[in-house]
Amino acid sequence: MILKSTISQIVENYLIDTNYYLVDIKVTPDNRISVEIDSFDGVSLEFCAELNRHIESQFDREVEDFELEVSSAGLTEPF
Repeated sequence: MILKSTISQIVENYLIDTNYYLVDIKVTPDNRISVEIDSFDGVSLEFCAELNRHIESQFDREVEDFELEVSSAGLTEPF
């Protein structure tokens, strides 16, 4: 199982020197990973895709199977 702390470290390191910040990470027992980011200027789809690719590059799919979703915090999510 991929640890939430591992994902958090990867994301936080990627977000250094950007105007983006981490809102939440969820990891289920079957390795469904959800990462929510935000920015005071909004979040572009391109940045979500870049972060998604970066996170995926840190793991070997031959060793660990997972599902990954990177998105911006929505209106229905708590602050």
